[in-house]
Amino acid sequence: MTSDMCRNGTMVSLSDMCGHGSYGLSINLTEVIWKKMVKEAHPNKKEYQVDLLLYLFIICVCIYINFC
Repeated sequence: MTSDMCRNGTMVSLSDMCGHGSYGLSINLTEVIWKKMVKEAHPNKKEYQVDLLLYLFIICVCIYINFC
């Protein structure tokens, strides 16, 4: 089963169906706003991708340090 289901032609996440829609909505809005700000800071697609990879690398290092 996928994480999204189609209801009346619109995509509905499982969290919305289970009553946790406010959490999913806040995460989605935060992600959209954050990515828009990064795109504005880096209009070049390559710079945008490099910035996201750096962010991902930092997150991975923090997770690794936390679990070691």
